[in-house]
Amino acid sequence: MTKRAAFLYLTMIFILLAIVAGWYIASFLTRESDPVSFDGSRAFADVEAQVAMGPRTPGSAGHVQIREWMRTELESAGWMVEVHETERLGHPIYNLIAKRGTEPAEIILGAHYDTRFFSDNDP
Repeated sequence: MTKRAAFLYLTMIFILLAIVAGWYIASFLTRESDPVSFDGSRAFADVEAQVAMGPRTPGSAGHVQIREWMRTELESAGWMVEVHETERLGHPIYNLIAKRGTEPAEIILGAHYDTRFFSDNDP
């Protein structure tokens, strides 16, 4: 397995774990009487949609596209989304902060949705 293939594989696993964690958190916040089931096909489709957007380096079209996709998905699920903008090493950085309900926050989930210009082991 090449370094690039390993990186893509690990990235897909990380994204899938983030989606599963988001679903898990949402299941506690909704507190509906009907149990919520995990839809593996939907989760995999979300991973495919994200990977299809290509590289997501800060400032790239893919970075803008994934940020807007995530915002739309969160808002359609009932989350209120704030975007905090800053700059790091000459690149624009955006943090999406999603909140649901008015109760004090009990869980924080942090994840990167961008990709890097170079991997740690690039020559």
